[in-house]
Amino acid sequence: MAGIQAMPSKKRTLWFVGLGSAVLMLLGTFLPWATVTSVFGNVSISGVQGDGVIVLLLALIGGAALAIHVLAKGEWTRFMPWVALGAGALGLLISLIGLINVGSVGGDAYASAGIGFGLILTFIASAGLAVASFLYQRERG
Repeated sequence: MAGIQAMPSKKRTLWFVGLGSAVLMLLGTFLPWATVTSVFGNVSISGVQGDGVIVLLLALIGGAALAIHVLAKGEWTRFMPWVALGAGALGLLISLIGLINVGSVGGDAYASAGIGFGLILTFIASAGLAVASFLYQRERG
């Protein structure tokens, strides 16, 4: 933990925000991404039943990249925040496509589809990971 304590306060905060966002991204993939309501009942579809598996892997990559940047030594670790930024940006794109796809499904008299909380959480957390990683990389010190 010496690497974390040696960081300037602002950079440390951005690191924790990025890491926390990666954890929330990961959790969001297990929550409902869509809910379908019909005359036969309600069905929830989690992220890991579809594209959320990719987002799950991106969350693991992004979180690991930030952890490696602080905990490992070597010149190669300076690129890890950019890896986390890419993971967050790709997660943001995938969840945005999911939001558009689920949101565009129209309902009728017998069934309707709605956006689940997990997809919204994944979208926001992916943006958080991307932005925090970008700002972290820009900070000097």
